Amino acid sequence: MDKTLISEPVPIPKDRPILLIVDPNDIDYIWEDVEPLIDIALSYSNGELLSQDVRRMVMTEQQTLWVGLKDGEIFCAGTTEIVTYPRKKLLRVITFATKNGHDYESVSYTHLRAHETRHD
Repeated sequence: MDKTLISEPVPIPKDRPILLIVDPNDIDYIWEDVEPLIDIALSYSNGELLSQDVRRMVMTEQQTLWVGLKDGEIFCAGTTEIVTYPRKKLLRVITFATKNGHDYESVSYTHLRAHETRHD
């Protein structure tokens, strides 16, 4: 990743779900809770990656780890990477899973687009 996002701490709302980016330096603190969700997502990957591969890629900032919190608990997790094409950049979802497999009321998406870069 070329740039690191730095933001001001904000209170996490308890009454509604929120999706957060995890700082690579904090992976050790939450990996035990996140790894089972990553493994669920990877069960559909045909052996492309293992959870330890994902962890390494997040720690080296090749991928970004996201967690969803609801009522103070992690209910979903996933990873993304930015893919650069000659005329645009896309945010590619690599893994995504929820604890119950059907908890998408607050994390619905069809195609995430980081931003487009045009070349004349």
